[in-house]
Amino acid sequence: MSTPSTHLPFDSTLAHERLPNRQIDAVLFDFGGVLTSSPFSAIMAWAVENGHEPEGILRMFIGYPHETDHAFHRAERGELSAQDMFAEVSVEAAKIGIDPAGFAAGLSMTTRDDVITYIRGLREDGIALALVTNNFAEMSGHWRTMAPVDDLFDIVVESSSEGVRKPTAEIYERTLDRLGVPANRAAFLDDLEDNIVGSQAVGLHSILVPDDYQSALTQLDALLGR
Repeated sequence: MSTPSTHLPFDSTLAHERLPNRQIDAVLFDFGGVLTSSPFSAIMAWAVENGHEPEGILRMFIGYPHETDHAFHRAERGELSAQDMFAEVSVEAAKIGIDPAGFAAGLSMTTRDDVITYIRGLREDGIALALVTNNFAEMSGHWRTMAPVDDLFDIVVESSSEGVRKPTAEIYERTLDRLGVPANRAAFLDDLEDNIVGSQAVGLHSILVPDDYQSALTQLDALLGR
């Protein structure tokens, strides 16, 4: 488990001046599929291009989104190294003639620069910000090069450090505790419906982010009274 954040309780003074009609004081963001293009859409596009059934390929490589013992999920919880996870998944991939190395090479995510700019605006408006991501420990150094997360967010919560992953309630609850904000005063954005359902159960204002992500920012603006 990661060391608890030393972030001070939320101070609403600036947000009150900038956004007096807001319904929330904090926003929690997912990384892949929100700050970047969706890795899951990339997997499904690769499957179509290579003549495979998209949903089946997605589930083979990453499992179903809800909490399971799939190798991908164990790696996200820090219970399995990324190398061992890849080895396990490779066995299943080989059965249907997929080269996992070729599969991985065919995937890519691009940073959404306009979302980064949007988040900077939230910081200027005094909104408390957190990043909550399911990720492998070995990937932390890579994805942090894609966006200035330490400059953008008050706290960064990674599943592999926490030993728990979305959509489990505990990861949202830990994040809110560290921010010092109750669930009903915070919003959460994610591109996976299961993660949205999990966050709603905690009491967060939850917004599903589609590939056409501008609609999600519009919903967030409404909560912020912008």
